[in-house]
Amino acid sequence: MARGRSGGLVTMWDPNVFVKKRMWCADSYIIIEDNVNHDIPNLQVVALDRRWSDHNPILLHSKKFDFGPTPFIIFHSWFDRIDFEKVVKDKWGDISGEVLCHTKSLHTKLKDLKSHLKIWYSHTNEVETSRMNLLLADMRNLDQKNNEGLASDEDKSSRISKLQELDYFEKMNSLDLMQKMRVKWEGVWLSDPKDIKEAFLNFYKKKFSCHDSQVSLPSFMPAHRLNTSDQDLLEAVVSMEEIKTAVWDCGSNKAPGPDGYSFLFIKRF
Repeated sequence: MARGRSGGLVTMWDPNVFVKKRMWCADSYIIIEDNVNHDIPNLQVVALDRRWSDHNPILLHSKKFDFGPTPFIIFHSWFDRIDFEKVVKDKWGDISGEVLCHTKSLHTKLKDLKSHLKIWYSHTNEVETSRMNLLLADMRNLDQKNNEGLASDEDKSSRISKLQELDYFEKMNSLDLMQKMRVKWEGVWLSDPKDIKEAFLNFYKKKFSCHDSQVSLPSFMPAHRLNTSDQDLLEAVVSMEEIKTAVWDCGSNKAPGPDGYSFLFIKRF
């Protein structure tokens, strides 16, 4: 937006953002009485100096956060959904059937499964959100009828069943929130990229900073060697039972890599 001495000049990228009621213009400011949509939070106004022009540019913009692509993660609530196990097994069967003529690596199979789970979760989340909004609307109607004394026994029974269904959705959301809380930094949720970068910088700065310490080392360090049985154990082929034992000893909340698959997923399937 800009206002010049020759009159009033107001320009906007999107005229639908504001529902203008009244406007006051001066040489260095513009006041607009309006209703701002809720989908543009964190509005900021920057007024630039007038130097070579008689206009005072007033920039109105919304502060946006861009963290890049959202990393894939398997939430624990997925295992409590009825269709999750069937979705995984059916897709894995389709992937295994596609590789009868040629060999496909495990990494490629997991990548294909990840793409399918992203689509499944997006659709599931959309359906559940729509269902929750519908249940809340029905609950408001039933509560109004109950307050007016017009609710029948069927309405009361329907209200109980809807409450149980809402409780199920709330439980799923609570499990997801509990898992997301682990990305907090010292109990504080950071959303500003500057704060996140500073937190990472300070964390690793402490790890790699120089610490003065006095350590007395002996002039001769005895060489420790493995005995023959330990050498044979290190060179022996690892059995599937040993791998399974190592995986089962790991916590279900942990993950063997950054691909998003947790040990809980590996143990289940």
